[in-house]
Amino acid sequence: MIKTYFALALLFTFSINFIFSQNFTIPGEVSVDGEFKKGFFSEELNEYTNSLNFKYSDSGEIIDLFNSENIVFKINSKRNLYKTLNVEGYIHPFILIVDGKASFYKDINSKNFYIQNESRNSKIVKLEPFKSSKKNSRNAGILSLIFEDCISVRSQIEKEDINESMVIQLTNNYNKCPEYANGFQLSNKQKKEQEYLKQPSIYSLDFGGTLAFNNFDSQIPFLQNESTKSNNVGYGAFVSFNVSPTYFNQLRDILYFDISVSYNIAPEFEVEFYDVSRANFLINVSPTYYFLRDRKLNPFARANFGINYTNYELVKNEESIFRDVEGTRKSFIFGIEAGVQFNRQFELALLYQPKSKEKYTIFLNNTFEIDNSIIALKASYIINFSKD
Repeated sequence: MIKTYFALALLFTFSINFIFSQNFTIPGEVSVDGEFKKGFFSEELNEYTNSLNFKYSDSGEIIDLFNSENIVFKINSKRNLYKTLNVEGYIHPFILIVDGKASFYKDINSKNFYIQNESRNSKIVKLEPFKSSKKNSRNAGILSLIFEDCISVRSQIEKEDINESMVIQLTNNYNKCPEYANGFQLSNKQKKEQEYLKQPSIYSLDFGGTLAFNNFDSQIPFLQNESTKSNNVGYGAFVSFNVSPTYFNQLRDILYFDISVSYNIAPEFEVEFYDVSRANFLINVSPTYYFLRDRKLNPFARANFGINYTNYELVKNEESIFRDVEGTRKSFIFGIEAGVQFNRQFELALLYQPKSKEKYTIFLNNTFEIDNSIIALKASYIINFSKD
């Protein structure tokens, strides 16, 4: 017990010595009941400051600004006005850009901005990063709620680009609003729009395989009057990243953009003059529409737009008068899919890719041409990162 008392006494003595050993040399003022009182700060204030104390000149009282909410202060060497806020569970100073019924703040530790309507007891809300010369719909939604009881300001939000200078103007206009609408309510449409803004984007990842039925028409134009038809079965694997962003609003979780990469191999097949082997690497961007998103069995339709890199090898047979040919060709492809998703975890789809022409130079200006159409079965397993 004596050791415990001794340890506490040492800790108390150390704390007292630490406080009084600080050099309070930076002049400034702290607001008390609306009146600024002079004193000195213990540290310079910048983005690296993690502790800051203030000592009043008249009373000698010391306050810890990183442990005290809603303290307004200014430092004589700086033009900014500061206020301590409790944001995301910890207290630190913010630059107070606009003060009043509504307040606008900037974090000294980052480029983040915050807004609050203090008289309506709203929480301090973080704004999205401002985009140059573009209206930020999420910020517009946040400001519509903060300023919802001033009709003139709400109307202005819908017409203006949302950037830092505009938020300053909107906040000042709101604080000077000629008439506040008591009990102002958003319309049902506006409430629904605000709900959409609160919903995060949805992401998922697909891993799957493909069984493809290839239909080929091949021809060497100056030697053949008719094309040679052939079929074979290929297989492949793919991975797809899928996103339905917040700004899709009512189409969120119904309309997705899928970005996929796949590798497909077709076994070698024979034509009149060549044995042909092909493999392709495909990059697709695919808008996907789901029809029954709240059901366990959910049908969908998808359009594929992609770039196809084909590795080919044409090996001449006994009837060929040309040389062997190999290389890589790039082509643009289009395809459509229809399928069903099971319980957000599995997908089965049928793919149809119309004919696309590939030309290979085999000797001087002579070409070997292949028209290839595909019907494929696709199956995939889905990893969902978020649902709501």
